[in-house]
Amino acid sequence: MPSVFQYIPPTDSRRSRFSTLVSGEYARREKEYALALRYYRGEHDAQLVVEDEDDVDDNVFINLVKLAGDRTASFLFPKGVEFITDQAAVEKTEHELFLDDFVRASGGLKTLIKWALRGFLAGHTFIQVVDADPMPRMIVADPLSITVFWRADDQADVVWYESRYIVAGMTHIRDFVRSSPDKWMIYDYQQKDEAASRLGRDINEFTHHGRLDTIMNNDGEGLSYKLVKKTPFTHPHGPLLDTPHLPDPDSYYGMGEGREKTLQDTINRLASIRNQIARENAEPVDFLAGADASSIESGGGILSHPSPDARPYRLEMKGDLAGITSSIDRLVETYLALVRVVLLKGEAKDLQRVTNASVRTLFLDALAKNGILRSAYGDTLRKAADIALMMGYKRGLVSNPAGIKVTVDWPSPLPEDMTEIANMIALAQSGGYMSRKTAAEMVGLDWGREQAGIKEDNASDMLDKKQTLTIEAEAANMNNEKDVNGTLASAK
Repeated sequence: MPSVFQYIPPTDSRRSRFSTLVSGEYARREKEYALALRYYRGEHDAQLVVEDEDDVDDNVFINLVKLAGDRTASFLFPKGVEFITDQAAVEKTEHELFLDDFVRASGGLKTLIKWALRGFLAGHTFIQVVDADPMPRMIVADPLSITVFWRADDQADVVWYESRYIVAGMTHIRDFVRSSPDKWMIYDYQQKDEAASRLGRDINEFTHHGRLDTIMNNDGEGLSYKLVKKTPFTHPHGPLLDTPHLPDPDSYYGMGEGREKTLQDTINRLASIRNQIARENAEPVDFLAGADASSIESGGGILSHPSPDARPYRLEMKGDLAGITSSIDRLVETYLALVRVVLLKGEAKDLQRVTNASVRTLFLDALAKNGILRSAYGDTLRKAADIALMMGYKRGLVSNPAGIKVTVDWPSPLPEDMTEIANMIALAQSGGYMSRKTAAEMVGLDWGREQAGIKEDNASDMLDKKQTLTIEAEAANMNNEKDVNGTLASAK
């Protein structure tokens, strides 16, 4: 990532001084992401060579990259997240309802899963909150479409983000520049002269995702770009939010988890060899030793010979491939341990009497990684919510969010024994240190909705009791009248 002290626009020839750094950094990031994405899609390198197209292809691909990526994303986002703006509120506030609409407008769970998958494969992601109509939206940018320029004496201080793309042969540069601690400016540049020298253009064109076929060359910057638009953005978080997937000890950008190519290829090779051995030994060969082939009689699948000296033999593989299968299993366990993904062995019935603490112990590594991911992705979600509330307020969709602190309510990725939770709640409430609102939230109930339902139930019960008492009173009055009438008749 290039280090700077101040913003340098593309119209300034000094910008081209960063071309070597930018190109080298991009090439490294592109190579890692392309490889991880290819393996995630199942396009693995074949481990057994098939020389002739008529030969049998025994290659087997066990796609652990996809397994680990999908489970990591679904463990982080088992369902859509919710935002909390007021911990004391019984019902959802208008700001929380607005943020629910914001998440839905952004694509909901499928967008969150896509975001986490891009982080798993690329290591670093970028989110842009746009003031769309009718609702602000969160866009997951291509991880290779953004280059970050940070301050030389403070790596955490981003001076500007650069985005490049091509439309109809015209190269565009969009810079997101921090102009002050709480203000940003978005500058849009485009190529000034299509007939300019090749040094005045990007030699390798970007696709709409910002991808390059080869290394980019910016040596001609300052010669052919002009400023066409600038847009102020007033918010300290900025219009572009970047998220490291896992921390990289030697880079500003985060670390992805699709880098275990050698281990993945080794597992595929062993599985392919096992498949080849099983195929080649699937049909055993039978023969008779000490017999003349011309005198052998065959019928009904049985060979026979009158000579007592003939002995039948079957050529077949005696081994059961246990050794190679065991090696594959151990390597798969090693791969899953590296990416901290847990695959439970056995069936659901085996976990019937396992406590919640035991389940969490089994998933200890996955929960530890998930905690890091929640910290990184949750920080971006909070910032995106702040920006969306600001945009909604300016458009009159929600009241002033000043002073509101947004928190992210993460759903639990693990199944839980509700009986155990209910017993714990009962003990806590009997001890007087847990409210009914907290108890309802622990069992996944909406406290405001349940309160409204309880009031309706109480009102219905009161009406039933009132009707019952009325009927009983009327019956008692009728009985009293009968008794009085009977007494008077006796007296007469």
